[in-house]
Amino acid sequence: MRRASLILGLTGAIAFAGSARADEVLPRAGEIRLDGRVIDTRVRDNLLTRPGAVFEPGRRYALALDGPMTPDRRAALEAAGVRLLDYLPMWAFAADLGGSTPERMAALGFVTWVGGYAPEWKLAGALGTTPAVTPARMALDAAGLVAAQVWLFEGDDADPVVDRISRLDGVTVARVERSGGTASVLITAPPGAFAGLAAIEGVRFVHDQPQFTPRDVNAPWVVQSNAQGQFSVWDRGLTGRGQIVGIIDGWVAWQHCAFIDGGVLPGPAHRKILAYNTAFNYDAHGTYVAALAVGDPLPPNPQSTRGVAFGARMVFNTWPETNEASVFERFLLHHGQGARVHNNSWGNDFSTAYDGPARAIDNFSWLYDESLLVFAVSNQLTIKNPENAKNALAVTATGNWPSQSSMCSAAGVPGPGRGPTSDGRRKPEVAAPGCPVLSASGVSGCSTWTTSGTSAAAPLVSGAAVLVRQYLLEGWHPAGARIAGNAFTPSGALVKAALANASQDLTGEPGYPNDREGWGRVLLDGAMTFAGETQRSAFFQAFNSTPQALTTGQSVQWTVAVTDAAVPFRAALAFFDAPAVAGASFAPVNDLDLRVTSPSGTVYRGNRFSGGVSVPGGSRDSINSLELVLVPSPALGDWVVRVEAEAVNVGRQGYGVAVTYGGPPACPADYDGSGTIDFNDLLEFLNLFNAQSPMAELTGDGVVDFNDMLEFLNRFNAGC
Repeated sequence: MRRASLILGLTGAIAFAGSARADEVLPRAGEIRLDGRVIDTRVRDNLLTRPGAVFEPGRRYALALDGPMTPDRRAALEAAGVRLLDYLPMWAFAADLGGSTPERMAALGFVTWVGGYAPEWKLAGALGTTPAVTPARMALDAAGLVAAQVWLFEGDDADPVVDRISRLDGVTVARVERSGGTASVLITAPPGAFAGLAAIEGVRFVHDQPQFTPRDVNAPWVVQSNAQGQFSVWDRGLTGRGQIVGIIDGWVAWQHCAFIDGGVLPGPAHRKILAYNTAFNYDAHGTYVAALAVGDPLPPNPQSTRGVAFGARMVFNTWPETNEASVFERFLLHHGQGARVHNNSWGNDFSTAYDGPARAIDNFSWLYDESLLVFAVSNQLTIKNPENAKNALAVTATGNWPSQSSMCSAAGVPGPGRGPTSDGRRKPEVAAPGCPVLSASGVSGCSTWTTSGTSAAAPLVSGAAVLVRQYLLEGWHPAGARIAGNAFTPSGALVKAALANASQDLTGEPGYPNDREGWGRVLLDGAMTFAGETQRSAFFQAFNSTPQALTTGQSVQWTVAVTDAAVPFRAALAFFDAPAVAGASFAPVNDLDLRVTSPSGTVYRGNRFSGGVSVPGGSRDSINSLELVLVPSPALGDWVVRVEAEAVNVGRQGYGVAVTYGGPPACPADYDGSGTIDFNDLLEFLNLFNAQSPMAELTGDGVVDFNDMLEFLNRFNAGC
């Protein structure tokens, strides 16, 4: 039984010790953090208190608040003539104040500081120092030029700013990109032009354009059951049918046996490749990665290139250009073609900054939160970007069987990348086998090769995400059997929460959770519960910017009844945060927190762990958008799972919550969702059977026939 309630009102004071890292990671009130700088507004000139101060039209300012943004505060600022621009961490905004005065601002009471947006904030500290690794970048470097991305203020007219940029000596404007309400300008420029860029009022931030390179690469049963040769999810017919995966990588060999469909070209009629969004070509890395996710060699070909979601189809494109708009558009194209899980085994090994590609990932996930973007972390010693984006699911690599309980160790893989991010967030988040893994190779035929790295781990997790999504879309929850009335569309955040909640500690890696394995190796048996099992699951969600999503001070809670103390109680909260400004050195914008209360009133906060399990008390985690609670031997009775909106500075914040716990086995023949087995369930099944609905296919053979009728009758007679 579960009960839900929405609780409105103001929360108490912010607890700054809530970081999952060292306490000093979380900015204090009055601090603005941009590109590694700590701007302490408490010691800077304050236009609110300067005698005779005025706000100049056309100039850009920064303002700091004494706490998070709320709908009432936003309305009050707008009424005072303030046009808010970009959110600046923490509790600050860039703003156009030409329609206001210092007196009106001071009268609001919650604005603590206002100052001009300083030129020295606008240039990345590493601007012009990134090594050139691509041929185009090497040619620019030889000519003494830097490829840079210039960010303008959100909502500003780009044309006059671009005109001023183009007039600087030596600067060439390549093009203007737009993502949402923010424009950026791709330029080449000599280092001597940087000061001139910073002097332009409409310029907010300038950084090097990144450079993308691939992440180097008998694991399907490891991510399903971790029992050798047991495919517990496939055996129930969960293979990815009806699902589409977006693959961005090097060219995929569409004529390899893992993908080929006789004489049919990739397109809507193709069995595997729904869209090939570039010219046909071959790349070993792209072919290898795509097969691990969705490869499906037809008989009599060998099954060595079968992917985790072999029943799914894919849409494909090569790597985007190294700017926000191109990255965003790649994902938008694949989303429009039906993909809801997107695999990315590539990245920029030369930066840890929150730059345009990282922002594109967060912005896309914020706006299109039905999708989940999966990224392989760097194979270098530390994580880089864009896996440092908040909303991506960052995947690291373990060994393959029999070393799947230890981190990857292979020649050519110095890492895999260890976290945290530069602002203290936990990345990587989950793991899968990557060292070594066999997959497809070659332009045609059925050839294979074995290699190592995070590039292999990511598509295994992407395939697992597809199977979780199919499980929920087909109505397997909560009865553990396919019931049409239980089907719902999961958000990407809910799928992320389910995968993290089901991940297992690596016994060969000290400490849990930690900055190497994150929350551990994905185990689908822990994410999905089936009829007859005493492990039960519960899923709750709200999409971003919907009435069910939260604003500052709101919370929502549910109750689950634990009846079996032998099954660990696990709960995970994931949310897709609003994008930060490029160059922010503290990327969190909104803050939701997980709080679990036992039947005796003991409170467990998300991410407060010791000895590998949750411990009572402690402060909230204010920086991570993925939080977990794990109680290995839970008390019997009602457990309350609560999500609290501590600070929602932008929009309304959605969430996904996944819970697993011990309870009585579900009723697999409860087809009308009433909680009992009766004649109505028989009628519901017969209607689906006569309509040849996939919801009546119970044996996993892909055909609705008499065997499915017998299976239903067995379930019906078994009762609850």
